[in-house]
Amino acid sequence: MDAILKRKRTGSITRRTLMQSLVGLAGSGISTKPSPAGETTIAPSEGLRAHAERRGLLFGCAVQKRLLDENAELKAAVIREVGILVAENEMKWRPLQPEARPVDYRRADAIVDFSKMNGMTMRGHTAVWHQNPPVWAEALLTGPGGAKLMLDHVRTVVGHFKGRILEWDVVNEAIEPTDDRDDLLRAWPLYEKGGYDFIADCFHAAHEADPNARLVYNDYDLEYDTRPQALRRKGTLRLLGELKRRNAPIHGLGIQSHLTIGNRFNDRVFRQFLAEVAGMDLRITLTEMDLSDRRLEGSTRYRDEKVAEAASQFLSVAFDEPSTTGVLTWGLSDRFSWLNEGRPRSDRGIQRSLPLDENYVRKPVWAAMAACFDNAPPRR
Repeated sequence: MDAILKRKRTGSITRRTLMQSLVGLAGSGISTKPSPAGETTIAPSEGLRAHAERRGLLFGCAVQKRLLDENAELKAAVIREVGILVAENEMKWRPLQPEARPVDYRRADAIVDFSKMNGMTMRGHTAVWHQNPPVWAEALLTGPGGAKLMLDHVRTVVGHFKGRILEWDVVNEAIEPTDDRDDLLRAWPLYEKGGYDFIADCFHAAHEADPNARLVYNDYDLEYDTRPQALRRKGTLRLLGELKRRNAPIHGLGIQSHLTIGNRFNDRVFRQFLAEVAGMDLRITLTEMDLSDRRLEGSTRYRDEKVAEAASQFLSVAFDEPSTTGVLTWGLSDRFSWLNEGRPRSDRGIQRSLPLDENYVRKPVWAAMAACFDNAPPRR
């Protein structure tokens, strides 16, 4: 993008300059309109990766091996746009080891090999997640040997990928304020029995398995100015502080960033939260960003404009924090967004939630993200 956009003191790109940039992009050959069904037009200009890397940031996305294998256009778009990958499911425990027998790393290894072949780095996702133990392990995890079983899995999976993963989501979604625990941890047997000590042990196990990987705690609903999300931010900050006090080898926070157009975003509140995390000497990665337009009515053009504005507002604040390392979107093309089924629109239409539309064409949100990268303070 050649246009240099000016920002307000808050860091947000103004609506006027954002829309001017989209006009400029349209004039430069990058499509910002929905593509006709069945047509795929991909402009040959540089991808989001290049915009990010010029500022010392990362841009990436989640992928599935099956989708890469079956969709040549998606694969080409990923190669063009992306500098870091995360496996959507292939590194989680249940897909890796559905039966009580040796772990099957073939699909996960294929994604890692694809990233290396194309000069990309990798995030690991995720070693510990309450929703994803294999069925055979669920009862065992509640027994006296549960913590050891979980820690052995952490060592095994992180160790398998040693030297090939830049950053691991060691523990995912351990905070749940609605479970009414004083510590705001989720009411999961391993957390109920071991609390912060068990979570610290998970980080120690991951560090033992790969001393050079950056280790991250990852969670959702940290972005908006609502009471439930304020409680989750409180619980997250408390957890991070407790891990630091236990000298756990934690290096960062992953903010999932599943955004919804129409939710109340407060620049000041989010900026303060990022500053508190950074004040613990932790990096920040936006790990699973997408923007649900399920509440929006109106034309595709209108929806695209609102999604682009929301992305610009959010990313401008996030990138103003020097500890923010970059952003990954949860997928790259609207065609395969989990939101289409997981949080569907009332009209059952495809959500305009990701940088590329269902035909792999760049949209206004792509341009907004490029502009946010271009205007981010450079990292050292």
